[in-house]
Amino acid sequence: MSILLSSCNFFMNNGITSTFQDYRVQYENESVKILENNQMNVFIFDKNTDFEVSENKRGNSTFYMNTNFFDPNENPIGLVVINKKRKSSRVDRGGYFYVKNGKSHVSPSCPKNVTFASQSILIGIKNGRVNKRLTRMNHAKERTYRNIVGQNNNGDIVIIASKFNGLVTIGEIIEEANKFNLKNAILYDGGSSVDYYFDNGEFSVGFDSSPKIISKLLSLGEPTTYLTID
Repeated sequence: MSILLSSCNFFMNNGITSTFQDYRVQYENESVKILENNQMNVFIFDKNTDFEVSENKRGNSTFYMNTNFFDPNENPIGLVVINKKRKSSRVDRGGYFYVKNGKSHVSPSCPKNVTFASQSILIGIKNGRVNKRLTRMNHAKERTYRNIVGQNNNGDIVIIASKFNGLVTIGEIIEEANKFNLKNAILYDGGSSVDYYFDNGEFSVGFDSSPKIISKLLSLGEPTTYLTID
């Protein structure tokens, strides 16, 4: 991670201090602040954090989280680019996390010649507006484990992900995301796929809704793509 801002300036200037009433701080340093309530963990990464996309979770990463939805043959749905090589083609819906010229972006569109990219078929907030059409869909009303990745106007990356008690609808997790003044936010694969972990040597937290042994026993399939920080 790049450490360029003091934690005081970073978190006073990103417009989210008023949301901390519902959350308690678990950990913070100059480049990340981690919050929690009874249902969610929230990671707020400084805009200069070095994100990558990987085809699997890496145990030596500071952070990883599952991303793309995948088909019954465990092929990722939507664009995946790793080290400038396209691993999967884009689909005509949703939104993107991508890295271009060393900068991370969450956007409804993705330019060419990116270093990393991971597409979601679900976009929750687009240009500051909640995607109400998505929240009205039948599958959106199901309570399950979910995650959402967004970016605020300062460029900071905000990730909200379910804990063990975090069975929520799409509308509910978008409502949480809205508290953090996100310009764009996308939802990655939820339910039995939710899998994330943070460990920087000082603090660790994570959740796996379906450990590998359970996934195999129930033939659930495993995530094909991860967002990572080395």
